[in-house]
Amino acid sequence: MKVAIKHYGLTAADLGLAPKAGARAPKATAKAGRRSAPKGKASKTTRPIKYRDDAGNTWVGHGKRPKWFVDALAGGKTAEDLLVK
Repeated sequence: MKVAIKHYGLTAADLGLAPKAGARAPKATAKAGRRSAPKGKASKTTRPIKYRDDAGNTWVGHGKRPKWFVDALAGGKTAEDLLVK
């Protein structure tokens, strides 16, 4: 490859290896090496606990209802009884 590059007189810019005129180098950040969440996906955040039972089980109220919550409702408790106040 080096022989062909020398023979044809190609430069790094001709091969697309050199930065274009006016292009900026990427800035270094404090989080160098760490990637952010993929585009279109939010990063994971914590939610405050919304429901708690006497045994200490907790649920944020988002997603599928946990078994302990369903069992408590079947046992006669209401969702308001399990709300964290």
